[in-house]
Amino acid sequence: MTISPRYAAALTLVSLICLTSSAFGVDFVHEVMPVLKKHCGECHTGQRKEGGLTMNSRAQLLRGGENGAAAVPGNAAKSLLMQRIRAADEDVRMPPEGPRLSAKEMAALNAWIQAGLPWEPGVSLGNSAWEPPLKPREVTLPPAHAGREHPIDRLLDADLARNQQQIPGPISDAAFLRRVSLDAVGLLPTPDVLQAFLADQTTNKRQQFIDRLLAD
Repeated sequence: MTISPRYAAALTLVSLICLTSSAFGVDFVHEVMPVLKKHCGECHTGQRKEGGLTMNSRAQLLRGGENGAAAVPGNAAKSLLMQRIRAADEDVRMPPEGPRLSAKEMAALNAWIQAGLPWEPGVSLGNSAWEPPLKPREVTLPPAHAGREHPIDRLLDADLARNQQQIPGPISDAAFLRRVSLDAVGLLPTPDVLQAFLADQTTNKRQQFIDRLLAD
C-alpha cells in the first residue's frame, strides 16, 4: 500500500513522541510524575513552596530551596531528594507525614535521576488539572473467526460473541464506497466514480480504492 506524505509525517510524529518518552528508559509522565504528585505535591507544587522548594518544573527542581538543589542529574546518591526520602530519621525523612515511598516508587525516582532527570516538554507539576495520556499497552488478540484475520475483525468478533450477537455480513459496494470516501476525504463519491466501482469485478477493488484515496 502506498503511504501519502501526510500519513508518513503523522507516523514520524508519533514515533518521535514515543521516543521522547522512552529515550532514557524512564517514562516520566507515567512512572515519575505520579510519584512526585502523590508524595511531594502537597508541599512543593503550585503556589506551595515549603523550604523554598517548588517542583513545578525541572528548572525549579534543580534550583532547589533553602537546602540547595533537590537533585543532581546523573547522580541519585548525591541528590537531596533521594537522601530525604530514604532517610531513617523521621525528623529528616520526606514526606514528613503519610506513608513512606514504596520500593518501586523509590526505584522509579532513582532511575529518573540517574538518567539525567528527563522531563516531558510543556509538562508542569503545578497544573493540577493535567493528566498524563493513556500509556500504550500490548493488546492480546483473540482467535480469528471464520478466516477473519484482521486485528480489528478479531476484536470486534470477540466482542460480538461475548454479547451473543451475530457477526454482520459484508456491506454492499455502494455503502462501502460512501463510507470510505466520507471517512478519508470527507466527500461523497461522484456518480461516475460510483458506477465505475460497481462495474469493477476485481476481487481486491476495495483495498485498491483505499490505497488511491490515501495516495491523493
